[in-house]
Amino acid sequence: MKYRVMLDFKNFIPIGENELNKAMTAFLQGNGAVFENGATDKIHAILPDFHSIMGWNYGYELQPEDWSLINSSKECADAKRLVAETKMRLSGQEPPKKISPAVKQLAGKMKV
Repeated sequence: MKYRVMLDFKNFIPIGENELNKAMTAFLQGNGAVFENGATDKIHAILPDFHSIMGWNYGYELQPEDWSLINSSKECADAKRLVAETKMRLSGQEPPKKISPAVKQLAGKMKV
């Protein structure tokens, strides 16, 4: 999966999943970092690269209807989850465990 290290509102450095830990560590500590595709002294945000995941050109400006495609995409959801879990893990918290549908069903039956 691809991610964007946001330098400001529009400028970013594209990174791969292999550089996500480095980016998140630099972001949480307020430090700069050097990546394969560039370097920065300040990271404003780390976001999934929806353009790359969805196969859109970087110059394409997202339209309101594109967000429904992004929100329904499994790849985009996985990328958002990985960013959140990496941030939690690096800040010393344990990411939440996934609850299977069978466990949810059983819990619903046991509800009083």
